[in-house]
Parts: sequence; structure tokens; C-alpha cells
Amino acid sequence: MSSEGCREIEAARQRLAAAKTQASSVSKNMQSAREIEQLAKKNGEAIQLQLETSREEVEMAETFLKEAEKRWGVIDVDSSGGSVKDIGNHSNKRRITSSLHDSSHGVPCSANEASFNYPDLEKWNPVSTRNITLVAASVLSKLKDLDHLDLFSRPVCEECPYLADEYLRQVHNPMDFRTIGYERLPAYDHITELQEDLILVFRNCCVYDGGKSHFSSYALDIWKSLNDVFYDVCKEKQIITLSPIDSDETEELNNVFYSFCNKKGIRSFSPK
Repeated sequence: MSSEGCREIEAARQRLAAAKTQASSVSKNMQSAREIEQLAKKNGEAIQLQLETSREEVEMAETFLKEAEKRWGVIDVDSSGGSVKDIGNHSNKRRITSSLHDSSHGVPCSANEASFNYPDLEKWNPVSTRNITLVAASVLSKLKDLDHLDLFSRPVCEECPYLADEYLRQVHNPMDFRTIGYERLPAYDHITELQEDLILVFRNCCVYDGGKSHFSSYALDIWKSLNDVFYDVCKEKQIITLSPIDSDETEELNNVFYSFCNKKGIRSFSPK
């Protein structure tokens, strides 16, 4: 074969090799593009789901804001003219708090308390003194989980100091989960003291917000669950509750005890 033919064949071989290299590169790029397309599709689906979730969260947040503003009597007014404006425009507004009284009758919300059908819960069975702290802390923890709106975790007057005077005019014995956990719980002698404090938390909410409030219904729902929560905790912690002895039986037992002591000449001390 002539030298010219050899050169032509060699050139063709090189061209073929280059074409194969280019085809391989294009094939890899195509594969990468397909993978990117699949990933983009998955990302698009995930983003769409996030968008839908975000929209639902916005709707829930708007509902909660309206309820919260209704709860605390907060409205937006134009500081120049006093007319009510769109809540989204904050350029020329000040936040004010209503008196939380019925404007037509001058009656505070707590006057609606008579309209409530408060839960009539049985008193909790006693637990041994050594188990009071464990049971009380566990009950409080479960109730914090139930309070998904976080309404009862801290003192109202601390959360909204501008409402303190108005709140204390209607609620004479404020109570909240933090106060119970840090101040009240360590001093409990009987588990029913916790029950009473928790009932006070929810009753205060009803007193202040009135019978038509979403927050009052919310408080009543948790209030109704108190006994179930208590006995669930006892079951989970394997705590045996004691059968309560009524006051008549207690008095009779005390009389028998003191009579026995007198007959035997044993000095006894009355309980405090």
C-alpha cells in the first residue's frame, strides 16, 4: 500500500476514535441530563408539597392571630383618623387594647361565667407521698403536650403586661403550668392539690375569655381530660392509687385510736 493510502487510513482511524470519544461524552451528558431531570422532578414535587403545607400553615396562623387578637381585645386603628384599617398595613397605625367589656352593658367578660357548664370531675385517688412528685411532673408534661396553642405555659401577666391590671380585676388567683412546676409542685402533700391547681388554670381562662370564646372551649376540652391523663400516668408509671377514705370514716378511725390510747395510758398527739 502506498504511503498516501496509509496516511488516509490512519486519519480515518483517528477520526473514528475522536467520534467515539465525542459520542461517549454526549451519552454521559445525556445520562446526567436525565438524572438531573428526574431530580428536578422530585424537587418540584417536594417544593409543591412544601408550598401547599405553607399555605395551610398561613391559614392556620391567620386564624390563630384573629382568635388571639379577639382574646386580648387588640385592634388596629389609623392614628390620624381613628378608623379601622387593613391589618396588613402598619405604616400609620398604633396597637390599642379594648377594655374587654361588653360595650352595650358595661359587663366584664367574667360575668359570662355563669353560662359555663364546668366539668364535674371526681377527685383523684391518693398516691403515696414518695410518688407525688413523679406523678405530678408526668401529668404536667402530658398537659403541656395537649396545650398545642401554648396558652397555659406561662403567667398571663408576664406574657401580656399591658393587660395585667384588667386581667387581675377578673382573675383573682392566676395560675399556669410554669408556676405549678417550679413553685407549687415541690410543696404538694396530696396529689389532689395538683388537680385543684390545674382546674384553676382552665377555670381562669373561662372566666376571663367568656363563654363564646374559642379559647374557653379549648380550655374546657383539656380540663375534661384531666382524670384520663392522671390515670394514664399512673398506669404508665405503674403507680398504685389508694382508695380514698371519706371524712366520716376518718373521724371514726381517729376516735377508735384515741380511745385505745386513753385506755392504755398511751400519750398521743393530734395531727396538725
